[in-house]
Amino acid sequence: MKRNILLAFLFIMFSGMSLVAQDSISLSPLFISTGADLDDVSTMPGDIVGHGFVTNHSDETKTFFWKRTIEEVPEGWTTAVCDINLCYFHTVDSMQFELAAGMQGIVDVHAYPGGSPGADLDLVNPGTGKVVISITEVGNDENTASAEWEFILDGTPVGVDELEAQQIGIFPNPATNYFNISNSNELSQIQVFNILGKKMFETNVTEGKRFDITDLSKGIYLVRMIDDENAVVKTIKLKKS
Repeated sequence: MKRNILLAFLFIMFSGMSLVAQDSISLSPLFISTGADLDDVSTMPGDIVGHGFVTNHSDETKTFFWKRTIEEVPEGWTTAVCDINLCYFHTVDSMQFELAAGMQGIVDVHAYPGGSPGADLDLVNPGTGKVVISITEVGNDENTASAEWEFILDGTPVGVDELEAQQIGIFPNPATNYFNISNSNELSQIQVFNILGKKMFETNVTEGKRFDITDLSKGIYLVRMIDDENAVVKTIKLKKS
């Protein structure tokens, strides 16, 4: 009799554990910290991204919704979320998605210090942004999980007077075989990176110099401009056509 009671107790206990597991969702990691440096374009300061993952631990497909809470961001920054389905505009704070049993999906949060992808970074505000994402099963508020994303942007927007930096430009843009730099008298060097942050070449700057890009493939590049004190003056997006 005692053995039967013990077996019944163990059955109920493990059944309860199974039910808990079926209703379980998790976000990992619970804290994501990532950053970039305005003085190093290879760190992608225009689009700082933190990667997270959501897992459906149950044995059935479920519908969930994520909710974004912006705890703090420097002035001018925006943030946006990518889930298993799409990457959304910065104005979207919540969205539903479906996740199959035992499956894992992405939850990426992007911070755009310039306000949008590819925006001019000359006058952005360095600082720290914090975003919380919570994910809840539709119709079951008790099945929920949350995680925090931290974005840190270091560096200085410009290395010379802002007005002088604003007058520096690239022409022609788009360019085919070469480009020039206007008002380049404050510059000593340029570095050219592809959109993934790989340095393609660097060269010294002299007034009136043409910069040959014949060997570059068609696409978008970032031209980082450096002054005599080795400070980053400006970064400009260049299209090679």
